[in-house]
Amino acid sequence: MTLPLTPGVHIRRVRPEPRPARLRTDIVGFIGIAERGPLHSPLRITSWRAFQDRFGGFLPYANLAYAVRAFYENGGDTCWVVRVGAAEAAQTASVRVPDESTSAATAYRVRAADPGRFANRLRIAVLPDRNASALQDPNVPLTPNQLAVNRFDGLVPGSRVRMSQAGRAGTLDARVGEIDAVRGTLTFDPQLEESDVATFHPDVPIRLESIEFTLVVFEDDQEQERLSGLAPAADAPHDAVRVVAEGSRLVRLERPDGTTMAVPATPFEAPLAGGFDALSSLTVDDLLGRLGEFPLRGLAALAEVDEVALLAAPDLVPADRSEPPARQLFRPRLDPCDLRIADGLRTIAGRVRDAASGIPLEAVQIDDGAAVVGSDAAGRFTLADLPPGEVVPIAFARDGYEALVLPVDVDSAAERDLEVALDVLDAPNPLAEADIAYAQSQMIEQCERLRDRFALLDPPVPAADERTALAQVRSWRARFDSSFAALHYPWLRVRDPLVPEAPRGRAVPPSGHVAGAIAAADLAEGVHRPPANVALNWVEDVLDPVDDAEQAVLNPEGINAIRPFPGRGIRLFGARTLASPGRADRFINVRRYLAALEEAIGDGLQWAVFEPNDVALRFRVALWLRRLLEDDWRRGALAGDAVEQAFTVRVDDVTTSADDRAAGRLIGLIEVAPVAPLEFILLRLGVSRDEVRISEV
Repeated sequence: MTLPLTPGVHIRRVRPEPRPARLRTDIVGFIGIAERGPLHSPLRITSWRAFQDRFGGFLPYANLAYAVRAFYENGGDTCWVVRVGAAEAAQTASVRVPDESTSAATAYRVRAADPGRFANRLRIAVLPDRNASALQDPNVPLTPNQLAVNRFDGLVPGSRVRMSQAGRAGTLDARVGEIDAVRGTLTFDPQLEESDVATFHPDVPIRLESIEFTLVVFEDDQEQERLSGLAPAADAPHDAVRVVAEGSRLVRLERPDGTTMAVPATPFEAPLAGGFDALSSLTVDDLLGRLGEFPLRGLAALAEVDEVALLAAPDLVPADRSEPPARQLFRPRLDPCDLRIADGLRTIAGRVRDAASGIPLEAVQIDDGAAVVGSDAAGRFTLADLPPGEVVPIAFARDGYEALVLPVDVDSAAERDLEVALDVLDAPNPLAEADIAYAQSQMIEQCERLRDRFALLDPPVPAADERTALAQVRSWRARFDSSFAALHYPWLRVRDPLVPEAPRGRAVPPSGHVAGAIAAADLAEGVHRPPANVALNWVEDVLDPVDDAEQAVLNPEGINAIRPFPGRGIRLFGARTLASPGRADRFINVRRYLAALEEAIGDGLQWAVFEPNDVALRFRVALWLRRLLEDDWRRGALAGDAVEQAFTVRVDDVTTSADDRAAGRLIGLIEVAPVAPLEFILLRLGVSRDEVRISEV
């Protein structure tokens, strides 16, 4: 550095190194089956309501929604979600909007934004608009390329307009090229035909109205979206295809061949149809994807999200498909004094069929709340003794089909046959244990390769017998050896929103609850906080209770027990990784802290790249590292009563040799002492003739 030679005060601008930044370690990446949402595209979610809005609700054959709900109930803040599916087989619901002139279904297609059966619940309405207009100045005649107007109301260059005149039959469509507000003229591009101009009377003003439409989207007959002022032409400022793509989360427009869509002359309304999830075609490859393929799928898509620090795939293990108690619809007893039944009770007859093929369905269980009947070979059924003037919920159920609860107006249904269509249950096939193990090993491989995330593995559905279940989970744990993953046992029981009257609730894998508890601890204290002895929320019970003797077997093997304690709730009671016994990173918080430290150093020292590799740089790097680690020590992440006991940093001529400097390398040596969790408290009990003494060992 050149020193000043002139006496006086001199100011030199120095570029300071950025202070070490603390990276977020609480963000979870979930992979699973959802009701809706884009396939294989990671989306950032910041609340349970946001998940419902983007991915829908609970599904009887999937665990994802339960896991995300558990994550937020236990203190989670942010997650990334990837909806998986058989992209090649899934179908997208759509409907064609008829052409205004021919009423043929050839104008354009409105399709769902995402594939899947959910979109079959959508309905659209297309309403013609005339939002912008202009009126001709009758003192200036119309020419093929120009029209003088005395006012502009919302017209812009590129607008499509419809020209009409009192006393003239029909209308003429044109495109506005330029608008001169000072001179009060607009030009047509392309210009009009001379023969068309001749059909307008020179003494009667011409009226121009924009050709636009409004698109309304309904879900279950509730309006969800309304997009107005949509222009049918691709080169218009408010091109409908672009505006809908940017402004709607439910639908998209597909323009036919050509550049301009036709707009229906009258309001058009129709449901979307043809959506299909094809979950029965789902394979382990759809859940994992492959590196190098495009577009990325499943787990491979999450590898691109640098923010993710925890991985969970709750739908690798099959959902709890044990039969819940049948949904009971209780109808109140009839009051014999009620004047409404003076005309007598009603009888409803109807037919149940397959929604896709129309084939009658036999042996469908129909429950009206007071009695259960079955459909015959022709799909027909009869329900008797229904109260007049009531809307009665009637449940339809059959193996292999989606259950349906239909509110039926008794008086209306009694006058005609009730037609009911059931959809085939499109549920995923359970993966083989070998496929589950392979998928979880790929989760671990991603964590080990990227070194910035940690996998939360779920054991398969435990066996009914407790001894068998314990042996099963120990056998499962033996498949893995990594400090970048943890296994928690057993499964948990939660109150099922789909069947709230089920007395035992629903069994779910624990990864969602564990992820929420870890995220909450990270946010409250830091990644060094062991995720154990934490009470869980949104849980009713454990599937297989673990006692002290059983945990004495599980804990040394790295299987983290989840245990109920009287008066203290259901708690995570283990914080070990799946690493081999004796390794320093056998604890979850130690492994995650080291990973977070590596990432913080890698990101935080980017300023040093291309700096002169001299003594000053080595000193500045060492100072930056000491500042980072001292902050960690003060937060309790490192052990030791003094800084010297917590870490050492060495960046000098010994760690960076002359050959390293010649090759453009700077090498440092860092040693840290992470805080390990206290798992056991040993007390020495001494009994004498007159006292009992207890002291810590």
